[in-house]
Amino acid sequence: MESGTSPLRAVSSDDAKQSITDVVDRTATIVDGDWKVLSGPRLGLCKGSDGSGDAEDPGGVTWVYVEQRPGADDPRDDLRKVESFWQSLGITTKRYRSGGDDPDLGVSGRGGPVTSIDFLASTEGGYSIDGESACADGDLDELATSSPSPTP
Repeated sequence: MESGTSPLRAVSSDDAKQSITDVVDRTATIVDGDWKVLSGPRLGLCKGSDGSGDAEDPGGVTWVYVEQRPGADDPRDDLRKVESFWQSLGITTKRYRSGGDDPDLGVSGRGGPVTSIDFLASTEGGYSIDGESACADGDLDELATSSPSPTP
């Protein structure tokens, strides 16, 4: 095994970053509209990781990427498109809705090329896509100091 790699991570940090960026960007293209990057891609620790890298905790990083755009009057067709696209990538999806007279609608997903992804469709608050990559091999501190800061 190469030095600096974990036996439990099958994906590199660069591949995880590229994967989540691709899924979020392709989702935005399917829905169309004037999408803007709200955040990311930015680094985070894998869930449950304290970053110690010992046998109990192999460490690892994820990438989070968020885009937003103005909403639409009737987002149901957009929800169907997103759900179908994600399922084609092997992402397990689940629809949800908020309460109230004019509920926000959404679909969330897990698996496939992502740890989690969410598409929220609000007629007043707009649309958002919030994705987190699969857990990847890497040290958060090292990657944070070597990665250039994203420009909004």
